[in-house]
Amino acid sequence: MKHLFLALTVTVASIFQMAKASEPITPTVLASFKSTYASAQEVNWTVVDNTYKAFFKLDGKYATAYYAPDGSWIGTSRSIPVTELSSKLKFDLRKELKRAWISDLIILSTNEGDVYFATIESADAKKIVKSENGRKWSDYQTFEK
Repeated sequence: MKHLFLALTVTVASIFQMAKASEPITPTVLASFKSTYASAQEVNWTVVDNTYKAFFKLDGKYATAYYAPDGSWIGTSRSIPVTELSSKLKFDLRKELKRAWISDLIILSTNEGDVYFATIESADAKKIVKSENGRKWSDYQTFEK
């Protein structure tokens, strides 16, 4: 769960800042990334709290992959449209939208399964809800505007 939180935090931070890695990416991490995403384009790296993050384009879509210093894959996140959600998750998410809208929808894929994060905004608040492995949505974080 610690890696999941870190991955989400890094993903959100990447939306606001696209910086180059300030320290070199280890050959082990690079080899792991290249073996999984050989045809990735526009690859940019950052390192946050000892987690290597590769922001890249693959098949016309942007994604972010996370790696531990030993080169092991932590997960990959990408923005998705609501249409990629299961019928149940779409239906349940609509219940959350009382005079609000979805401003972001991210899927984080890990060895443990997929986790969805939806950012829901209204005029005076913003909250993030999550669904692990297609189960019901639960509150993750709430912010006042």
